[in-house]
Amino acid sequence: MSVRVAVVTDDIKYRKGLVRSLRTAGGFDVCGSYSSAVDVIKDVRRARPGIVIVDLDLSDGLGVQCIRQVRQTFPSMNFVAISSQPEEDSVLRALHMGANGVVHKAHATDRIIDACNVVLDGGAYINEHTARKILDHVRTYPVIAAETHTLTPRELQVARCMDQGLSYAEIAEELYISIETVRRHCHNMYRKLDVRNKTEALSVLRDLKSPSAKRS
Repeated sequence: MSVRVAVVTDDIKYRKGLVRSLRTAGGFDVCGSYSSAVDVIKDVRRARPGIVIVDLDLSDGLGVQCIRQVRQTFPSMNFVAISSQPEEDSVLRALHMGANGVVHKAHATDRIIDACNVVLDGGAYINEHTARKILDHVRTYPVIAAETHTLTPRELQVARCMDQGLSYAEIAEELYISIETVRRHCHNMYRKLDVRNKTEALSVLRDLKSPSAKRS
């Protein structure tokens, strides 16, 4: 049975070539071919693709937002992001928003088809540039213990952003949530940790991950 796939890129020549390759490869039913994020967001409920190939280099800059918005409506939908600049932060944001794979646009379309098959089989597909960027990102990320308290994963994300010195507005932008939602997570975090403010919360979390705290 063919898998329904949608393609989103405003590079007309590239889009036609990719659609042609998908149809030639077999096993794919191209149910939508779009030049903008707005178009696919409007049509995705009708098209119902099993996987969406999204160009992060869209001229309107909405490639990442396309993944975020479609995934909010269809949480189980698969996404493969394509980019001519895999070292850009937009690739990490795309993965954070729900992309299951990333392919460099300079590669042959066969690579995109391989990525689609890997993703549809339950795997993830990233290139060497993206893997290195993820490693660099992880190595600089503050470590906060999670095993000794009851913070939710989202509250931990907010705490890590706070530890980096980000403001509420910057945290909201980083996590793609509203400022009011950031405030609510902070309030819940302070209540659970029995503290009054950000400084006290971060102090408690750092103590929890210290060697002496683990021995006590």
